[in-house]
Amino acid sequence: MKLIKDILLCLLSLIMISCQSCDLTSSDSLLKHKYDVVMGILAPDSANSFTRSYQTEVFVGRMIPTDIDNIYNIEGVKDTALFELIFCTRQYYFNYYSFDESANVQISGNGQTITLTYVGHGIYRDVNNELHVMPNISYALNVEKSDGREFTASTKIPGNVHITSIASDTLYKYSAGGIDTVLTANFYADSNQYYYMFKNKLDNNFGEVMTYVFTDGVTPLVFFQQGSLDTTRDDTVNVTWEVRAISKEYGAFFQPCGGYSESNEFLKFEHQLEEMSIEERSNINGEKIVGVFGSYNSTIKKFVAIHLRGKSR
Repeated sequence: MKLIKDILLCLLSLIMISCQSCDLTSSDSLLKHKYDVVMGILAPDSANSFTRSYQTEVFVGRMIPTDIDNIYNIEGVKDTALFELIFCTRQYYFNYYSFDESANVQISGNGQTITLTYVGHGIYRDVNNELHVMPNISYALNVEKSDGREFTASTKIPGNVHITSIASDTLYKYSAGGIDTVLTANFYADSNQYYYMFKNKLDNNFGEVMTYVFTDGVTPLVFFQQGSLDTTRDDTVNVTWEVRAISKEYGAFFQPCGGYSESNEFLKFEHQLEEMSIEERSNINGEKIVGVFGSYNSTIKKFVAIHLRGKSR
C-alpha cells in the first residue's frame, strides 16, 4: 500500500507541476505569461480618395505563449488592418489566441455609442455599419468582461492624407536600365500622424511592397516586365500607391512583419520598440490587459506608368 501511495503522490506532484507551468512562457515566446488582449483599429468611413471596405471590428481574447513550430490560422476577420495586427503580433511574440465570447464591447464618439456584435473567433463587429468614423475625431473603446473587469482606451483619427506627386493619371518615364525606374512619392497628413506606411503595387505581376517612414516621401520602384500569362504590354504598368497615416497608439504597439524602411530613423524606432515590454507598448487601460485601440487614415492613387524606349526625354 505504501508503494502505491508513493506512486500516487508522485503522479499528483507531476500533475501539479504541469499545471503550474501552464501559465509560464514557452521557450520561444517573448511573452512572460498568458495575457488578456484587446485589439481594434479604426479608419474613416471615407476620406481623401479612400473608402473603407469593411465594418469596424474589435478582437477580444487571450494571448497564449507557444513555440516556433505552432500552427495557428487567423479566421473570421474582415478588417484588413486588424488581421495584419493580429498576425504580426503573433509572429513577433510567438503566441496563439483564445477567444472571449461573452464580453460587452462599445465604441463611442462623435455623438454615438455603438455596441458591437460577437460574430465568432474573438471578433466583435459593427454588423449594421452604424458607427460613423471621421478624420480628426476622438473615439473611446469600452470592454466589459463577464468577470466584471472593464477595459478602456481612446484614439484620435489622423487627418486626411494627400499625395502631392504624380499629378496626372498617366506618367511617361524613361528608364536607362530598360526594366525598372525610380519614382518619387511625396505626401503629407493634415494632423495626428505618428508615422506613415506606404504601399506600392510596383508591377503587373506581384503583390504590394510596404515601406515605413516618419518622413513625408519615399522613392518607390516601378518594374516594366511581363509574366507568361500576362497580356499587359511590358512597357505599361498599372501602379497603385496607398499612404496610411498611423496614429501613435497604433504605431507604438504594431510590429511590422513585412516590408522595409528607407530611413535610419524608423529602424531606430523599431529597435526602441523591441526593448519595450508588451505592457509598455499597450494603450488599453485595465487590470491584467494588453493590446491596442488605435487608428489610421489613408489615401490611394492609381496611375499608368508607360516606359519610353530610346532616348531620355
